[in-house]
Amino acid sequence: MRSKAPALTKKKACNVVYNDLILLPVSDTKTVPTHRSRITLENDGFVVHELAIDKSWQEEEFKAEVRKVFPILVSKCANFKFAKACYGEIVSP
Repeated sequence: MRSKAPALTKKKACNVVYNDLILLPVSDTKTVPTHRSRITLENDGFVVHELAIDKSWQEEEFKAEVRKVFPILVSKCANFKFAKACYGEIVSP
């Protein structure tokens, strides 16, 4: 008797990515924090490494997760904007 080969299953696409998240305390920051300024942000608790982000989240769901990791946003800043690093500069996504 021959045994059947196991059925190949297609892997599901992963919706979760892991990214560092940096809270910029000054809203008019134009350049990506590096070296000394990045160390200061880390020491002040403004950097979260490898935050699990689900790509299927809506903006409000993502904002709720950001508020969980940065509780200061709940008490000090009711509204905040997202930005991203692009070739050393801060840009709006």
